[in-house]
Amino acid sequence: MQPHLPLEVPSQPSPTPPARTTNLEDQIKSLLGTTPILEDTVIRETALPAPDIMEAIFDLELAGAIQRHPGGLISLAP
Repeated sequence: MQPHLPLEVPSQPSPTPPARTTNLEDQIKSLLGTTPILEDTVIRETALPAPDIMEAIFDLELAGAIQRHPGGLISLAP
């Protein structure tokens, strides 16, 4: 006879993804100045997933904190 095993797996809290905080936006702004640099350079320097950086850059652009320039360049807004 086989031992009686519970049919339900005990529920465990699912891991919550790390919240994207303004720390990422602050990190991006610290890499920028008034001279435009390549967005790719910012992505490389942060060493974080590109989609996260691109989302933060977009948020900063919408907030008026950074400015886009032709050729994939970005800088702090004047």
